[in-house]
Amino acid sequence: MPDLFHRVWDLQVGTIRIAGEGAGEGGERASLDCAFEVQRSVAREPNTASVKIWNLSPSHRRALDSSASLALRVSAGYRDAIGSLFDGDVRVAESHRRRRLHRSAVSAHGALRGTRDIVDVITEIEAEDGGTAWRTATVQRSFAAGTPVTTVLAAAVDAMGIGRGNLAELSADATLRGIDAYSEGTVLSGQAHHEVDRIVRGLGLTWSVQSGGLQLKRAGQPMATMAVVLSPSTGLVSSPSIDADGYVTAVSLLNPSLYPGRPVDLRSESVSGSYQVRRQTDTGDTAGDDWYSEVTLEER
Repeated sequence: MPDLFHRVWDLQVGTIRIAGEGAGEGGERASLDCAFEVQRSVAREPNTASVKIWNLSPSHRRALDSSASLALRVSAGYRDAIGSLFDGDVRVAESHRRRRLHRSAVSAHGALRGTRDIVDVITEIEAEDGGTAWRTATVQRSFAAGTPVTTVLAAAVDAMGIGRGNLAELSADATLRGIDAYSEGTVLSGQAHHEVDRIVRGLGLTWSVQSGGLQLKRAGQPMATMAVVLSPSTGLVSSPSIDADGYVTAVSLLNPSLYPGRPVDLRSESVSGSYQVRRQTDTGDTAGDDWYSEVTLEER
């Protein structure tokens, strides 16, 4: 079981990197504080991330305000268990100033020595996982008779500008519902994500973009990987709840092993069973208490 106390984070936007560990427990701190919220799901629409960074230098703020396309990567976890939460494109980056009152130290007689205003500069970043490619990428290609389905799918994925993810693993499953090649050839034409969707649906699969790469899985089934055990001893921090549609909501200490499609063995007094992650929100604050993963689970 990983050490769930020594927080670690690594955030990179463009050429700016903020990494550290600790958050009030005596460990090494990064020179800048940051907070993040990453929302992911098994849906085809892009995952999103919101990041706040305190007191970036003027030159770094100008770099974020440039028109250049910037990548945002968010990794977080613990000293022996850090993982990628988000890898995508910056959509908006804005900075603003906020005043706060700072109380000076108390004198030996218990009186305040005074107060003063401190101005924080907060940079807020909004990003999407594959969002730019989702909106703009197009593809126009034709393929001869006998071309493997996975070759055509790879071309559509490449046109989106995302990684192929676990496509190679699905290629090993040669039958793919009995269709492993286009007997009469085929054509890709139009928005790349529409073409990916058309091919994937025809194979009885579902897809999403996770950390900049394609994630394929069987419809209604979890990823083919070992289940994460979620219990009070592994970080579960509150009693899970079940909504009217049968979905379970559970909150744990931030867990980089969780991601959409991951199978989960939930073990609690109120709810237990075999599930898979449908939606997930990871929140962190390097200067505060937030360091949680909230997951919506469905039965598997």
